[in-house]
Amino acid sequence: MEMSYYWHLVEPHLTITPTSKKGAGNSKLWLLDWPRTVQKTRMQGKKNIPSGVASDKNVDTIPLNREKKHTPDYILLGIVAILTIIGWIAISSTTSVNETTRPISTHGIKHGFMLGVGFLCLFILQGLDYRRLAKISPLMIGLGLALLSLLFIPSLGQEVNGARSWLKLPGLPSTQPSELVKLLVIIYMSAWLAAKGKQLGSITSGILPFMLISGSSVGLILLQPDIGTAFVLALIIGCMFFIAPTTKIIHIAVMVLLAAAAAFLLIISAPYRWERILAFIAADSDPEGFGYQAIQLANAFGSGGLMGQGLGLSRQKFFYLPAAKTDGIMAVIGEETGFIGSLVVIILLTLLLWRCWLLMRNASDMFGSLLATGVAAWIAFQSGLNISGATNLLPLTGVPLPLISYGGSALISLLAAVGILLSVSRYTVDFNSIDERQIKITK
Repeated sequence: MEMSYYWHLVEPHLTITPTSKKGAGNSKLWLLDWPRTVQKTRMQGKKNIPSGVASDKNVDTIPLNREKKHTPDYILLGIVAILTIIGWIAISSTTSVNETTRPISTHGIKHGFMLGVGFLCLFILQGLDYRRLAKISPLMIGLGLALLSLLFIPSLGQEVNGARSWLKLPGLPSTQPSELVKLLVIIYMSAWLAAKGKQLGSITSGILPFMLISGSSVGLILLQPDIGTAFVLALIIGCMFFIAPTTKIIHIAVMVLLAAAAAFLLIISAPYRWERILAFIAADSDPEGFGYQAIQLANAFGSGGLMGQGLGLSRQKFFYLPAAKTDGIMAVIGEETGFIGSLVVIILLTLLLWRCWLLMRNASDMFGSLLATGVAAWIAFQSGLNISGATNLLPLTGVPLPLISYGGSALISLLAAVGILLSVSRYTVDFNSIDERQIKITK
């Protein structure tokens, strides 16, 4: 009995062999809906149909025709470009109060230069094959941990706002290694999780090494201490672990409980963290103390109304609002452009996450999908924490708004991550059409 199998419009001359003759009876149509129902193997461009799709109707691995590159996701690139332009305008307006002789602020000029460096990294990385990053990912995580360790050398680490987060190497500008480490951890964890496969469910070869890798990077950031960045990185790693195949719910539940316990201990261990909680609960009880920033943020949004005061006409930026160009940049945007302008920013961030989700879903291997997952989690969690803190929906965490807040290290690292996403998009498989996502099994 001869059986033919077709994977439409992906590889026209493909034949595969069923592992179970019992399940190869009548004609069937299987819907490929990876990553929810189709598992991939070891970053080698192969797909498996697991037993969960249909009882004993499994097939061997199906090689993907990944070498046919196409144009990158220009929609994603356009969204990123618009967000960075909005950020540059907002930063130039926010910091213009520091200038008396220049038509544009010094911070605006510096941010424009960092934008140029970031987009240069983006265009270089989008032209490379992202799979090469998997081979050097151990070197990347080693570099990241080394940079974090250098912060604790007194002559190299610089303390700002109570955290030793800035690294000053001879002949180089000050940088914030924790922002670069987010990207390096995403690359390494994507390669590691994709390569582990079924071993990920093992305690000795999966769970313990995972906790060691993630704990070392998050722990070094906690020691600075930079709780907001450490929290974001922990959320990114946890999201990637949840998306990875063969992950067990019990393992996720245990790690969530451990993380919650650690977060509680960190909050009660320092008075200023309690003050942020109190500012979230009852800012009016101490308007000149711990509640000051929350009240000024609310004043900025309130004075903006529906249409805003107008570009450059913010009042809160005149030294009323602390950290206006970083933590409070969304409040300045809300004051100058109103509810409409704030809504535009949120919509653009949502569209960016939608494009990341499409990449995660259509990536041609697990490594690419996990890369998209990690970057999407980075943008989603950091945006959510920043905007929620600015609007008093959550306590302030001090994390910047992606692609908008002032900060060269954060901006360049995230634009480099977008470049990697564009590289992933050049190898995606089109699963949008039903016909292109079917495997036809004929008797």
